[in-house]
Amino acid sequence: MPDLSQRSKPLENYLKKRSLRAYHNMKARANKVYVALPFTLEQFREWLRPKFGINGETRCEYSGELILVENFSVDHRQPVARGGSWALENLALCSEKQNLRKGIMTKGEYAIFAAMVTTHLPHEVQQSIWRKLEIGDVQRFNYFKRQKK
Repeated sequence: MPDLSQRSKPLENYLKKRSLRAYHNMKARANKVYVALPFTLEQFREWLRPKFGINGETRCEYSGELILVENFSVDHRQPVARGGSWALENLALCSEKQNLRKGIMTKGEYAIFAAMVTTHLPHEVQQSIWRKLEIGDVQRFNYFKRQKK
């Protein structure tokens, strides 16, 4: 199977720019806790290429919505703040909105939470919850800190 660079130069350029930014963000975050990323930028790009295919699009791992190579977000399925690995196997491609909503929940916890919100709450309450999560509700983080103790 030919790689993205042989099929479309613009898509490869987007992939290079976005992967560089995502990699540097992960590396900076890892450096803050004195951890070295267990993969290189090139290994990260090799992990990303097949996920976007020839169209430069894939599905968000959490919502199933379409995401493009121009605007993907990378998340840890098991948050590193809760003992998750920095390895490629723990990474998920998602939309930025879903990444913010998930926060430091695990993938499973977020799936249960999202199902509860969408099936049991009125639309206005759902919208309020999603907005708060997307802007970074501080109380959510304090809840999980208390759970660890």
